[in-house]
This record gives sequence, structure tokens and C-alpha cells, in this order.
Amino acid sequence: MASGRKGLAPLESPLKMDGKHNQKRRERRALLFLTGFIPLKTIGKSEGRMMSLAGFTLIELLVVVLIISITLGLSAPLFRKTFSNVQLSLRAEEMTGLMRYARERAVVENARTRFNVDAQSGKYWLSKKKEDDEAYERLSGQYGREYFLGEEIKIEAQEGVIDFYPDGEISPAEIILINSNKKSLTILTKSGLGNAISIIKDESG
Repeated sequence: MASGRKGLAPLESPLKMDGKHNQKRRERRALLFLTGFIPLKTIGKSEGRMMSLAGFTLIELLVVVLIISITLGLSAPLFRKTFSNVQLSLRAEEMTGLMRYARERAVVENARTRFNVDAQSGKYWLSKKKEDDEAYERLSGQYGREYFLGEEIKIEAQEGVIDFYPDGEISPAEIILINSNKKSLTILTKSGLGNAISIIKDESG
């Protein structure tokens, strides 16, 4: 009998058990506070009060989400307009960059180079004059591929080609790029050894 009583665990006092229970409640309330379900001032108050304040916090969250949704809805058209204008500027820079390359290539290789543009399809590419022939052939490699402006950008061009000569001269031309916002950029090429390729912004757009 003595050995049997020796193996039993001692019973905890009611006061100690009540202390552990209170500690668990405090830990649970602290966890609710850290996760944002109740404010700090509710810790130590009744559970019913905490539940009502938690519901008020949820309403505040829904109001914030609603305000953000309205703000995004109002700013979406402005964002699309800005993005379209940025795309227009990038495409104009890409086009003039290819023209400058064609000019340098014509001088270095002592061969006429041509910038071709198809206003209907929105595509442009480079070609070079064949030796002992007036015909042109598309360049090989990276710069011989077709470039595409995109569906939202339209081209207006009086001349479908711009010729670059071995002496650095360029045939004069005017190419107008227009985006969906009706904003336009004009690319001008002119004869001369100075700033022969330039981009002009439409101030009225």
C-alpha cells in the first residue's frame, strides 16, 4: 500500500490552478491584441466587450478597402493614359536609334543603307543596297529583323523609305507617330552632318 501511494502525483491546490487559468486567459488576450482583433484597452475587460470592438474593427477594414477600390477605379484611366504616352516616347526613341545605326553603318561600310517603314502594318526594318545593283536587300542578323510599333500606335509617313549615304547625308523625311490618346511625336530627318535626326513633340497634344 505504501508503494502504491508513492507513485501518485501530488494534487495541485485550487489557488494554483486558478492562477494558471488566469495566465492562459491573459496570453490568449495578448495574442488577440497582437493579431489586431482587439485594441490594447480591451485587455482585462469582459469577452463580450472585446467581441463588439472586434466587429467595429472589421467594419473599419471594409471601409478602408472600399476607399482604396474607389481610388484605384478613378486613377485607372489616368494610369492608362500615362502608360500609353510613355510607350509612344519609347517607340520613337527606338525608331530614331535604328536610324542612327543605319547612318553609321552606311559610312563605315561605304554602302547605302535604307530605313523602310510600312505605315499600314506599323512595321519598319533596314535594308542595304546590293553591289553593282540598284536593288536593296534586308540586312542580316539582329538589325535585319522587322520592328513592330504595336496596335495602339499609328504611323503617318509621306515617304516609305529614308536613304542613308556613305558620305553621311540623309534623305529628308517626316514620320508622325500617334497613340490612342491622340498624342503625337514627329521624327524629322534632314540633310546635313549635324543633328540630322530629331524628335519633335506635339505641344497641343
